[in-house]
Amino acid sequence: MSQNSLLLITVAALAIIQLAFHEARAQEGDPTSNRLSDLSLAAKRGSLEKIHEALGQGEKLDAQDANGVTPLCWAAMSGHADCVAALVKAGADVNGRNGDGATPLIAAAFFGRSEVVKTLLEHGARIDVVNNEGKGPLAVTEIHWETTHAKAKKFVIDLVRYQVRQGRKDSAEILREYGAAEEPGSLIGLAVVTMIAGVVGGVKWLSSGAEKK
Repeated sequence: MSQNSLLLITVAALAIIQLAFHEARAQEGDPTSNRLSDLSLAAKRGSLEKIHEALGQGEKLDAQDANGVTPLCWAAMSGHADCVAALVKAGADVNGRNGDGATPLIAAAFFGRSEVVKTLLEHGARIDVVNNEGKGPLAVTEIHWETTHAKAKKFVIDLVRYQVRQGRKDSAEILREYGAAEEPGSLIGLAVVTMIAGVVGGVKWLSSGAEKK
């Protein structure tokens, strides 16, 4: 074997070892990776190349993993709008649900992924849906940061608080543009209901006063 051939083999071996090392470090920092299919992991990490590879191997598009999350929801929660579009184009159910009843749209709105929210709506996501807690896309944009942070920590999703706040604001505006109505359980919905109740009560009071006269 020539010296050049030996050198090439050594370089290739080192490259493989380095790749395996980085992959191991990535999995060590993300405990969910050991419970994800190749398709879900690719969707979470935003790798279109790996998504196409997994689809080529026949992985199920809408299957929930051990975390109760579908590949499309992983892409939505992680903010990868291009991967969301690719998965929907490949046949993923745009309204498919996680174990907690959340659709990709609810998940994206919850994490303030406004670009994903818009992409899902453009591909036919329904706005008249709620999760197992009875909260829809608009209502989840008002959930407290502590709850949001806890969920992100559970799924090992990096978030920046002010980005989530702004993303939720933008998501809410997009949802309203598509016809989403304030839900009774939301803060804004409660304010509207309270205002209407106050107006109705005022009218009744005036009416009763007029009748007494």
